[in-house]
Amino acid sequence: MARFHLSAGRPDEAWQSVTIADTLIGDQPSFAQYTLEAHAGIPEVCLALLERDSAGVDPAELRSVTATGVRRLGAYARYYPMARPRALVCLGWSEWLAGRRGRAARAWARAAREAERLRMPYELARAHYELGRHLTPGNRSPLDLDWRGHLEQASAEFEAIGCRTDLAAIQSLMAATTSR
Repeated sequence: MARFHLSAGRPDEAWQSVTIADTLIGDQPSFAQYTLEAHAGIPEVCLALLERDSAGVDPAELRSVTATGVRRLGAYARYYPMARPRALVCLGWSEWLAGRRGRAARAWARAAREAERLRMPYELARAHYELGRHLTPGNRSPLDLDWRGHLEQASAEFEAIGCRTDLAAIQSLMAATTSR
């Protein structure tokens, strides 16, 4: 529900759904394999809310739930390797929001390497997308690509697996960045 509310532009409802899910999960990760979406969804929605600077949501509480969610997802990823790329993407995103650009880029590069190793195309595309949208022009990532190279990689991956919404977001971002 939190993702649904977020995509519909209702940050207050997204936050309410996240807090309910966070309470249901508790402090420790469930080690049931099917709980990845819950473990990843909570920090992903929180990070999106933080990045959007959502009014009406207490920033301190949001940062606290985000930090707990990222830690919980990291613990889950140590148990289930298929969760590592998403955990690293969330870690990178949280580092970037905290102003630690180098750490963020390294986490996203690790996410890309791990997703490639595990043959997880969506997670690979997400790692390239995060690197591409957060790199400043003129800089290169630890994978030795610039922002455009990462967005092109993400675009190719999303197109290959049929993720039209993600592909449209990249095309929009590239058009906006190119027109500057």
